[in-house]
Amino acid sequence: MDGCLLGWVLGIPFANNPWANDNTGEFAGVGQSGPVWFLGGTPGNSVIRMFTMPPGKGIFMPINQWIFGAAVFDCQPSVPSVPCHVPTLRAAAAAAANGVFNMAVSIDGTLVSNPFNYRAVSPTSFSVTLPADNVVGLAPGTYAPQVSDGYYLMLPPLAAGLHMIQVHVESTAAGGIAYDIAYAIIVAGP
Repeated sequence: MDGCLLGWVLGIPFANNPWANDNTGEFAGVGQSGPVWFLGGTPGNSVIRMFTMPPGKGIFMPINQWIFGAAVFDCQPSVPSVPCHVPTLRAAAAAAANGVFNMAVSIDGTLVSNPFNYRAVSPTSFSVTLPADNVVGLAPGTYAPQVSDGYYLMLPPLAAGLHMIQVHVESTAAGGIAYDIAYAIIVAGP
């Protein structure tokens, strides 16, 4: 499911991208369909997002996610001189995910017990299709291979009403990052 989440965020133009260009939650509903609602995560900045979502949908959310591959400047064609080698991409993604040393998630004030238990690695490499005006600035098209590694949660549908999900991450990856994400989610009544 992590490849689906990453394909979702990379498949949305920058202008209304819920990962790279949403500090308020205004784009949280872009591209949502099916029984699971994706939360956008962040490219490493702290944000507070408030939005309304329909009832009866599970929530799939990144705590700390990494994607390495052809569409994100790790190998060809985004880096023409570097061939894509899936084991090398997997090692780089694993090293980035291993950089997390502090992570906390709370849902409606209750801490998630040991979020380090929720690590997921893409079982196979996958492709992403980038639209015009994409967040990475490449020509539109389908790029492969990509791999992902990181920490994710799958939540059952939340009851109608207001819910708070808070995420805190500190990592040595990418030269050191720390961020907080607060989601104020209103689940509409049935």
